[in-house]
Amino acid sequence: MSIQTFMQQEVLLPRLKRHGVLVVYDPARHYRDLCLNLASEELKVIDATDSSIESREEAIRALGELGQHDAVVKELLIYVPAH
Repeated sequence: MSIQTFMQQEVLLPRLKRHGVLVVYDPARHYRDLCLNLASEELKVIDATDSSIESREEAIRALGELGQHDAVVKELLIYVPAH
């Protein structure tokens, strides 16, 4: 098992399953691809690399979707390349 697979399956995904929302702070930008590769129909990944304002707006919309009864998105991961 690769380190990327271990981090996804043993660290990130269990926390997402347990809490529904996870924010990954990564000032060194080591885990960006790892996080982005988790995106799926049920897991929305928001990348705050380019614009913190736009990603914040996207995160607010996604949180609203999570609260809907018939929501397709079940989990939300927000990637923040900052301290």
